[in-house]
Amino acid sequence: MFDNSPPDGSPGILLAFVEGDEARLLGRASARVRRRAVLDSLARYFGPRAASPADYLELDWQQERWTGGCYGTLFGPNVWTRYGYALSKPVGLIHWAGTETATRWCGYLDGAVRSGERAAAEVRGTDLSLRSGYARNQFGRRSDCPVSPSGRQRVRPFACRHG
Repeated sequence: MFDNSPPDGSPGILLAFVEGDEARLLGRASARVRRRAVLDSLARYFGPRAASPADYLELDWQQERWTGGCYGTLFGPNVWTRYGYALSKPVGLIHWAGTETATRWCGYLDGAVRSGERAAAEVRGTDLSLRSGYARNQFGRRSDCPVSPSGRQRVRPFACRHG
């Protein structure tokens, strides 16, 4: 859950995600049932006024053509630590970018932008990590984005260092 309100707080806007098994279950329910479940949850956290919003919008990420699921990737235990380097490793002339390849702000737009800058620097032959002083792991990739190997659903899929 995120406070997505403008700086002056007017109007107040809450952004919530339903993930994992709950998303799969509610994804099969009607829009009315989904709305009630989300608003009931908001009311538990913020009180009864949250159950009667001025407006309500939803997006079923499972139905999105290009993502086919939630807003970010959640790998199982040890996948990121063992194979994460491969997500951004160039293959011939192909250089990969996207929020899941970001070493900072993984799973968010800022991470997508940073990964695009990284991929562009690779194409130009510039090593951004040398300028910024980040350590490299045994695969030669920047290693400032550890991931919890627990495999538990979280609001943020990765425990990245933000900033």
